[in-house]
Amino acid sequence: MEAPQKNLALDLVRVTEAAALACARWLGKGDKISADQAAVDAMRLCFNTLEIEGRVMIGEGEKDDAPMLFNGEKLGLGRGPKVDIAVDPLEGTNLLANGRPNAISVVGVAPQVPCSIRARATTCRSSLSRPRPRTLWISKLPPATT
Repeated sequence: MEAPQKNLALDLVRVTEAAALACARWLGKGDKISADQAAVDAMRLCFNTLEIEGRVMIGEGEKDDAPMLFNGEKLGLGRGPKVDIAVDPLEGTNLLANGRPNAISVVGVAPQVPCSIRARATTCRSSLSRPRPRTLWISKLPPATT
């Protein structure tokens, strides 16, 4: 019998779970900054236990001075697959702070691409449509490279 292989997808579930559980103690207390800080700290701590060489490419916080995993931040143990990371440790800070449902923790991971390709690629656009939100990823790269 072979030893089970490590599954990065399950590790990422644990990362978002840790962020969600850490900020849950701030539910309904009206303090969105502390809730966001708790989610960020937990996410960073969990990411730094993973055997990846990660780099945050899309982070949150710069626009509103919230706590954040910043763009360019290195995550992981520095060994293993090289990945680009998109994060929002707590999407819906006001929802959580006001005790409302539907706040979530979000992580996206993809193999790292060279800077020259990244500069030409279009980033993601979000479009909301009722009854359910969707995220649309658009790339100018040919299908073989995306």
